[in-house]
Amino acid sequence: KLCSALAALSKILVEAGRPIEAAHAADEAVKISEQIQDGADGSPNENMLQARVFLQQSQAHLATDNYDLECSSAKPLRRSIELFRTALTEASSSIEDRFVLASAVETLAAHEYFRGDRTAFREEAIVLYRQLAVEKPMLFKEKLASLLAEHASRMRNNVESLIIFEEAVQLYDRLVATELSHRQRLIKTCHEYANELNRAHQYRQALEMLNKAISIYDTPDYKPTHREFGGEGNIHHMLIRRAAVCINLERYESGMDSIARVENLIKCKTGGDFSSLSKEVRHYKATCQLMLGHADDAAANLDKTIEAEKRKEARSMYGGIEGNMRYIQAMGELGAAQCQLGNLELAMQTGKEAVRLTQKTKFGFWISKASLLRLNVRNRVFYAATLLEAGHHEEAQQQLDEALKIFAGGCEGMGRVEKTARVIRARALEAAGQAEEAAAER
Repeated sequence: KLCSALAALSKILVEAGRPIEAAHAADEAVKISEQIQDGADGSPNENMLQARVFLQQSQAHLATDNYDLECSSAKPLRRSIELFRTALTEASSSIEDRFVLASAVETLAAHEYFRGDRTAFREEAIVLYRQLAVEKPMLFKEKLASLLAEHASRMRNNVESLIIFEEAVQLYDRLVATELSHRQRLIKTCHEYANELNRAHQYRQALEMLNKAISIYDTPDYKPTHREFGGEGNIHHMLIRRAAVCINLERYESGMDSIARVENLIKCKTGGDFSSLSKEVRHYKATCQLMLGHADDAAANLDKTIEAEKRKEARSMYGGIEGNMRYIQAMGELGAAQCQLGNLELAMQTGKEAVRLTQKTKFGFWISKASLLRLNVRNRVFYAATLLEAGHHEEAQQQLDEALKIFAGGCEGMGRVEKTARVIRARALEAAGQAEEAAAER
């Protein structure tokens, strides 16, 4: 009884904002519990009591804002989970007991100082919440959806992540059907899911998710909260992502619609100061302008993008513009814009430099191999088009041959660019007097 009373006192002290006293009470409860356990037979009830005492000790230590105590809180939390598992396998368990275990497992997976397999603990928590959601859907379905979305966003396996995101969205859809307050989490999850679909080059599905999230956001009775400003679910970020996806789908006019709306929001400063997003917006705008044939406007925005990236790198402690993906992409696009404007000499210089920078860049933490391959292909195709326009047919073919080698090795989500490369190559072959080869390429 004293052990239970101390644990209860610790909980009350945490809630009262007295965490150090709560930690002392919990530590004392653990000492008594261990003394009792030494002479006990380890029955389910005793294991359950000790599990709750260890859990309270962990929670009290976490609440102290003391580095040493926070670090030490993972150990009693893990011990608590082990005892809960033992107790629940040896006796019939209540929903409350299983909920406490699920909550403890979830907390350990998110613990800052835990060095174990977080993925395994999140998966265990999901299994527990699934069972609880079947028995008490009104109580646990929301928690299950939230945990699924978090788990999917932290996974490294893209295929599994997409499956879990799909389940989370479906759960939130059902929750929204009964309670509109869940719309905010549905928007956030759709946005995160769209980001993952975009990384998997599933652009149509990504666009569907973004359109769904934006349409919910635009519902007249929906009122966004400050939690959405600056992160997933933020209308500015969703519109920018939509523009990027539209560019990948070659829907440049739709991309411009998203850009125009986010530009207006930034100008009005709706929802906070989003000036840091202006560079990203300007670059996507330039890409759309280029592909829609507005070379003058595109060149002006690309020049600004390039200068902004140079200034950013000059201030950076890492230095060096050569690994800056936005700068390299903007250089390739600027070369294409200069070609459209008839400035072929300058376009060839710019395009050649873009290809050189792409070849020199190494993939790593900041740049994925897939992203670098895609950029390499785009810049070579842009440069080849300029070379062809300037009459350098053999050089154009060389650039296109290199691009097509990359396609042969696998370059997902760039079918349209490959078609463009083959059309340009056919024109280069035809201009060089190789009519049969040109016909075969077509």
